[in-house]
Amino acid sequence: MKKLFLIVFFYGISLALASAQQPVNIQIKLSGLTGEACLFVNYFGTKQYVKDTLSISKESVSIKRDSLLEPGMYCLVSLEGNLIMDFFIDRDEQQFSMTSSLKNLAGEMKVKNSENNALFYQWINQQADFKQKKFEQQPKLLVSRFMKALQDVEIPFQHDNGDEIPQPERLYYAQHHFFDNLRLDDEDLLRTPLYGKKLEWYFNNMMTPTPDSVIKYADMLIEQAKESFITYKYVVWQASYYAETSTIMGMERAFVHIIDKYYAPNDSLALPDLRDRLMKRADELRHSLVGAKAPNMMIQDSTFVLRELHEMDTDFVIIYFFDPDCGHCKAETDTLVMFYQQEKENLNFDIYAVCNDTSMQKMKQYIQTRNIPWTVVNGPRTATKHYSVLYDVPSMPTLYMMDKDKIIIAKRLSPQQMIDMMRRKK
Repeated sequence: MKKLFLIVFFYGISLALASAQQPVNIQIKLSGLTGEACLFVNYFGTKQYVKDTLSISKESVSIKRDSLLEPGMYCLVSLEGNLIMDFFIDRDEQQFSMTSSLKNLAGEMKVKNSENNALFYQWINQQADFKQKKFEQQPKLLVSRFMKALQDVEIPFQHDNGDEIPQPERLYYAQHHFFDNLRLDDEDLLRTPLYGKKLEWYFNNMMTPTPDSVIKYADMLIEQAKESFITYKYVVWQASYYAETSTIMGMERAFVHIIDKYYAPNDSLALPDLRDRLMKRADELRHSLVGAKAPNMMIQDSTFVLRELHEMDTDFVIIYFFDPDCGHCKAETDTLVMFYQQEKENLNFDIYAVCNDTSMQKMKQYIQTRNIPWTVVNGPRTATKHYSVLYDVPSMPTLYMMDKDKIIIAKRLSPQQMIDMMRRKK
């Protein structure tokens, strides 16, 4: 008997040790759950990522891991891509069970050993006043922080004396208090579908669409996120992505600012290939930003005479990069010829056209065929740096415009848009 007791005793210890070595043990049983398997998915920013494929056995799935899962919102998704259910995993709640029915998921939900999920499904079923009071009682829970972040910040409309607060002041308040209910350094919330969507909405709707505004508020948000490297990295990335992909003219300046201030001094913010691409793109853009002085060019014209861009003495100069074999360039050139003949004197502008083809003969033929009256130079025959180093020319044709002080005031607009801008500035 003594020997048997020892065997049972040590067997019990071994089971306890095995359980301790596997800190994640989540059991989910859903009446009506069919199929052989489903996907275990986590949220991050605005994306979802498949962590595992789980076998379905008797309408149940098990999630077991030898190391803790990162806190956040997770979900089960069918192999066809349909959401089955969402649930929370917090730092100290990774051994729990959930039981319900697919026909009435929230109504029949029973949760053991997870306050987060118990409150989450109670919240789904209860009235608004219950929601607020319940979550305020346990503010440190992940689900409480999630629900607080769902609430919009109240913007004051009146001063204490009753006077109405002007719209610009209300906007300023909203811009600076938008994230009062969501700490940008809360990496647990980053692993829910809320964080990324609110940040994305802020960039698209809360900032004045100018480079200066984007620089100011991107820096402010990044500062708020810096206590966690994960959130810091994410907000920097979202800011750079917004600035790089924006269709607003001149936003490249915000992109270059973000790359220079954050990516350049910190090689851990992105994988080497991505960081190299971002740095390279910033270098391509930095010399020809709207608001900066236009880089000078000295390039040979059709008579092999060096023609200097900065010698052009008019109120405006359109810098026109073109390819003589490009059909779109031919149409653009014809439009520019028409505007040049009609508006050159009234608007006091000129054109400095840069041909990208090495053939001087082809350039001369293009000038004659299209009756071009302005300065045309052959890009490769330059006494300064190649035009593609000085200017960002992603495709042909590309147009820039500088004013009399040689400052770039527009880029990548159509000829009509260039003319309209000159008219407004005269």
